[in-house]
Amino acid sequence: MEESPDKLAPILDALPRDRDALAELREMILANAVMCGEIPSPTFEEERLVRFLCDRFTESGLENISVDEMGNAAGILTGTKGTRDILVVSHVDKIWERSSDHTVTVSADSLTGRGIADNSLGTAVLATLPAILDHLGLRLTSNLVLLGATRSLGRGDLGGLRFFLDNAQRHISAALCVEGMQIERLSFSCLGMLRGEILVTLKSAGPRTRIGSAGAIAPMNRIVQRMLAIERPERPTTEILLGSVDAGSAFNVAPRQARLRFEVRSED
Repeated sequence: MEESPDKLAPILDALPRDRDALAELREMILANAVMCGEIPSPTFEEERLVRFLCDRFTESGLENISVDEMGNAAGILTGTKGTRDILVVSHVDKIWERSSDHTVTVSADSLTGRGIADNSLGTAVLATLPAILDHLGLRLTSNLVLLGATRSLGRGDLGGLRFFLDNAQRHISAALCVEGMQIERLSFSCLGMLRGEILVTLKSAGPRTRIGSAGAIAPMNRIVQRMLAIERPERPTTEILLGSVDAGSAFNVAPRQARLRFEVRSED
């Protein structure tokens, strides 16, 4: 439902004042961003960051703080009426392994470190949101359901968020996803996405020295060619991304296995 300009005008007029007021929370936001950045949280191993987020939820006085079977951290900031539930979600997993250097460097005008933009800053905003609303004196009529979602990236395939929505006891009226890289932008549409993995395994190794042997690469090549030949509509815009092909480990041995990871995106 579109809001009339008359309803939006007071909100837009208040933005400069609210932005200036939030300067007083700068140290809190930076501290949360540094903590979220320096805690390793690779996909499927997000427990430490989830624990940190739950601690912040507890300090903020949220209700029904919980961790579900997929490791998602959730808490509820109750509204004055509570007749609707609005979901605010940030994914807590990162592409970096635990062994990577997660040190965050703070300078006068920047934060530098692995995973800050994707998505430590988004998680820090989620952790600080109750304090932000309280500092501005804002009390919403609707409940805010704050969610730190796990298993979002790569093979996680948004598993944490999918599980939460499939099993939520509350009816989610609207949702907002917080991403560090787009923290100052509001996107009101997104692409549909489907990820898949194809594994080709030969039943037998075959002669290793046979001239011209391509092993599992040959059937995988045929699969790739057929995928590229799939007709894609111009409207809605649809694309097939072949993100990763992995096969073989030596120059002189035909691989028995080949793996393809792909993603399908569409505006529909």
